[in-house]
Amino acid sequence: MLKTAWNEWSLKALQLETALLALEEIELPDAMHALQDAAQQKLLELARAWQKTQPAKEPRTWKREETAGGTPRDEELADLVKGFREDG
Repeated sequence: MLKTAWNEWSLKALQLETALLALEEIELPDAMHALQDAAQQKLLELARAWQKTQPAKEPRTWKREETAGGTPRDEELADLVKGFREDG
């Protein structure tokens, strides 16, 4: 994974979502439901606050390498391209 602000933010957002889903799935005794609900509310507040810190996506630039005549450097690929050209 690329170490970008967007990717780091997304990973933490996913972890918060996973924690919230896991907390919902825990089957606790009835006496603890109030605590579980409170924990869910706090975790939901945390996730919403994190959502507001979303960074701007960084533009990606792709490096395009071109060879003379569009001929590939790889011998096997060159044979394949030659076959395509012969087939028309």
